[in-house]
Amino acid sequence: MAEAAVTAAIFLFEKAEVFLGEVNSKKDVKDDIEHIQEGLGTIQAYLRDKRGEVGSEMQRDRIKQLRVVAYDIEDVLDEFQLAHVPHFHQHTISQMAHDAAHSLQQFIALQRLSSKIKHVRAKIDGFNSGINAHLHPGEGSTSLLEVEDHPTNQIIYHQEDEIVGFEKHKAKLMEQIIQDIEGEASSIIAVVGAPGSGKSLLVENVYKDRSVVRKYGRRAWIHVSRSVKIDELLCRMVSQFSKGRDPPGIDVQDKLKHMLNHKSYLLVLDDLWNTQDWTKIVNALPSHFGRRRIIITTRDFNVANQCVLSRSKLHVHELHPLSWPDAWHLFCNKAFNGKCPQELVKLSQRILTKCEGLPFAIVASCFLHFSIFPEDYSVKRARLIRLWIAEGFIKQESGKTVEEIAEDCLNELIGTNLVQVSSWDFDGRASTCRVPSLVREFLIRKSEGENFVTILAEPRTAQGEKPRARRLSVQCSRSILSSKRYLDLSCIRTLCMFKWCDSFSSDIRKLLDQFKFLKVLDLEGAPLGIFPEEIFKLTLLKYLSLRETKIKKVPKSIKKLAFLETLNLKHTDVTVLPFEILALKYLRHLLVYCYNVDNYVTFDSVRGVDVPAGIGTLSELQKLSLIRVTSPKVIQELGALTNLTKLGVLGLRKEDGNKLCEAIMKMQKLLSLEVNSARQDEYLELDEMANCPQFLQRLSLKGRLVKLPRWISSLDSLVRIYLRWSKLSVEPLTALEALPNLLELEMVDAYMGEKLEFKANSFMKLKILHLEDLGSLNTVIVEETAMPKLEKLAICKCKKLEMPPLGIHSLIGLEELLLYDMNESFLSCLRKDHEDRWMVDHINTIHSFTLDPSNKKWSFKNLS
Repeated sequence: MAEAAVTAAIFLFEKAEVFLGEVNSKKDVKDDIEHIQEGLGTIQAYLRDKRGEVGSEMQRDRIKQLRVVAYDIEDVLDEFQLAHVPHFHQHTISQMAHDAAHSLQQFIALQRLSSKIKHVRAKIDGFNSGINAHLHPGEGSTSLLEVEDHPTNQIIYHQEDEIVGFEKHKAKLMEQIIQDIEGEASSIIAVVGAPGSGKSLLVENVYKDRSVVRKYGRRAWIHVSRSVKIDELLCRMVSQFSKGRDPPGIDVQDKLKHMLNHKSYLLVLDDLWNTQDWTKIVNALPSHFGRRRIIITTRDFNVANQCVLSRSKLHVHELHPLSWPDAWHLFCNKAFNGKCPQELVKLSQRILTKCEGLPFAIVASCFLHFSIFPEDYSVKRARLIRLWIAEGFIKQESGKTVEEIAEDCLNELIGTNLVQVSSWDFDGRASTCRVPSLVREFLIRKSEGENFVTILAEPRTAQGEKPRARRLSVQCSRSILSSKRYLDLSCIRTLCMFKWCDSFSSDIRKLLDQFKFLKVLDLEGAPLGIFPEEIFKLTLLKYLSLRETKIKKVPKSIKKLAFLETLNLKHTDVTVLPFEILALKYLRHLLVYCYNVDNYVTFDSVRGVDVPAGIGTLSELQKLSLIRVTSPKVIQELGALTNLTKLGVLGLRKEDGNKLCEAIMKMQKLLSLEVNSARQDEYLELDEMANCPQFLQRLSLKGRLVKLPRWISSLDSLVRIYLRWSKLSVEPLTALEALPNLLELEMVDAYMGEKLEFKANSFMKLKILHLEDLGSLNTVIVEETAMPKLEKLAICKCKKLEMPPLGIHSLIGLEELLLYDMNESFLSCLRKDHEDRWMVDHINTIHSFTLDPSNKKWSFKNLS
């Protein structure tokens, strides 16, 4: 964790350097910051090279000192930031008056900052001198960077990651890459295996081999994300092949052809998800090549087989979990630098068993944040990602949002098997996840030892020095006020609460004054009826969640939280946001809505929020959901929010549809869109969208439609579509059946026709189909080879449908058939003595639910 602390400190100082430039600070302060950044870089390199070593008592003491220095750095910057809080003013005159009044305060803060930064600089210099004295006793103050360059100092060289259990695969890969195969100028090699099985590690080991580097002057390693943008991927490829020297040519494919035509090169496509992306990438490469090798890593064996040439089937390497001796050998090397201490053998073996032999799991140790959550607690993916970002764990990279980088990090942790998925989303992503109890015990020990988090799970008494952890996790129902005796609350930056006492509402108001530098406040589910005014004293707050509380109103004082990035008010009673919300210029996630669903979803089962005119000034917003349309001006302003990835709109009138389309066309990063009409009989007019967001993945339309908007058929990235109360007279399947990545289709009162026909070779990836309240529907036909991957079929309240879909027997992958309030004729066809029962015998789960209108409760029958 010391290395992580230094990384965070470097990031903080990078931000401080920009910030100080904006406030025209003194040159000597900037010089000190640059010097500290260089020193931190040196320390970071030292720690990276010492990673995995137990270390001497002296080294452990130095790392403890370093943690104190990192905390000092954070304190210095936070204090300075408090003196330079941006304030929201409606008028220029009030802004000028405020600036004049605070200029002296800011000057004094800068003087204090200068003094404290010099103090930190002295500590950093002292730390580096200690490192050099330890490495070179008796010598002068040679910098660690100079030591690193000396070829005799092997002790601080970063050792190459071990390849254990895959030696044969490595040898074969080397042979395929280095040797020229007769008659084969181009070879495509696939490495396939489960997440965390070591695919990337194996290929990276080969990619960095000296003989490979000498053989291929042009090399590129490209990570292919699930929602890859091919143009950006090709640009990264150009940059790596050209080593930063951009060749002539305007079009990116022209550049690739200029560099690679008749040339030799090595290309790695890491974590390839589908053959469509593969085809687009290969088509962008020159057709005339000298000698090239393309290596792909993928978790899908079918993708691997389809990507390699038919004559190169032997070029597929399938990785399996390590054997126990290999896994234990690797674990001991990485965790204990050789031999596992006897007192930790049993615990280590149990953790290793959880790894199931996946080498990436064994090497990784970067998931301490999970220790914040209680035992057996399943945390939502989105919540975890937003917390990591607010904590400063995730650093911006070119071509990716911090949210995308955080999700990649979570996927890597899931791949280790030390983080388990509790529930899956329909698209194959983790919905919630947790760490097993055994692993959590290990994390808690490590976290408390590293002063990473203080956990209040049971009564404690004051012992010795107060812990100075930056995070506090409250997991007990007793009053938190009793903890003040042995906790240093002033240093807390993150407060997460999971249990509350009867006096919580008054306790939290008394306590918030203690958290001067708090940046993360998560009170999800707390028994709060009003928005605590004390929160507005937390000037540096970046993350605030009051989800699932009973608050009804957001005070105007919200403007004081100038650095807020996430405001989560889901499932509260808030229906209006004040004008002062526009002061939050750093806001990225604004989530305010509530669903009220008893049994069936009804048209008015979702409640959104009114936003003020001027919402378009919050240019950093990425998620905005669900807002009510109160004026055409609000719709027009949405067009300024070009960074949006999620937008939810309620209360749309027919005459406002074209304006909304104009706004949406400017949101080319949009991934999720929900549009609901003002009334159940109000039409959605959404045809005028010539340039719809090409990466849109989720679409929900609720309201009348004359016809399905034309642009929907062009959404190649779409994975889910909901059509509710559309009342289409024209059958919609023809417009949807060719969507290449559609996984879920839901139609609720969406079609007024009598027949739905799923044609052969249509909906090739569909996994979930939901048909509800289709009042005229009497026939469903499934042709052979339609919906070959369908896993779940739900049919609800289709009163005229008297028999199962014709052709349901051909849906061999169907695992669940769920029926809600279906008529008796339909259900009788499913009885085991019925002549048509054979059509559904292959389905594992067949359940029928009936709603009792008198008490609104469900009765259940198992028809499996």
